[in-house]
Amino acid sequence: GQGATACDACAAGEYSTASDVAACIVCAAGSITNAGTNAGATTCTACGAGKYSTAANVSACTDCPAGQYNEMTGADEPTDCAVCPHGSITNTGASAGARTCTACAVGKYSTASNVGACIACPAGKYAATDGLAACEECGAGEYQDSDAQGYCKVCVAGSITDSGTAAGASSCIACAAGEYSTASDVAACIVC
Repeated sequence: GQGATACDACAAGEYSTASDVAACIVCAAGSITNAGTNAGATTCTACGAGKYSTAANVSACTDCPAGQYNEMTGADEPTDCAVCPHGSITNTGASAGARTCTACAVGKYSTASNVGACIACPAGKYAATDGLAACEECGAGEYQDSDAQGYCKVCVAGSITDSGTAAGASSCIACAAGEYSTASDVAACIVC
């Protein structure tokens, strides 16, 4: 028996790690060969997290779109990329190819996952837990004078909030001399 007189390169999307095999191996979707769109590949590598490939005979895996993520390797469909839930952002911010979602921290919120950072709740509002899509207003009689907080404060006796009986106060106002207040959620201090 005579041996082969020539080697045939594996077709695009196929690979072989040795020359003494009967056939090339098909590189599955979710992976790409080291030859990209060309023939003659010797390796097949799964797409990394944050990427996918619907075919192996492409030059590179495709990044998940901005605001979407994929934690697994070897993803083979665009639908393997998922949108982060409200109140979280991807690890790549406004860029594509995200691998994870991270919940916004206490005192911050997000309504979209394709942004660079979560937004700090402004004074008068708070976010008490991780992963919120909106801040809540401090209740009547409560206030918050700082940004990015997870709680509201209560005015000390003898003062009222700057919003009177409404929610969302950002400060307390001390009653003037000759006035008093038994509660902070009233419209005005009472004259003695």
